[in-house]
Amino acid sequence: MVIESFLEWVQTASVDQRVEASGALVRAYLGQTVEFELVEDIEAALTILLDDNSPSVRLEIAECFGAHAKAPRFIISALAS
Repeated sequence: MVIESFLEWVQTASVDQRVEASGALVRAYLGQTVEFELVEDIEAALTILLDDNSPSVRLEIAECFGAHAKAPRFIISALAS
């Protein structure tokens, strides 16, 4: 499963890599280029990144989602907290 690989990778990735990955995940989620089966994996990965110790990662997620209507409410709520 994709999320399992992501969990392993995120443990050793640099802050810059995690920022880049979070932006790519959001853009894929919003861009409708992702197969339906991967949407849950992307949401799970973004949920994990919400707990990242670097504010830069959360800022990237917030900036990429912006006020987009397709942004998951639970992610926006978590970012607002």
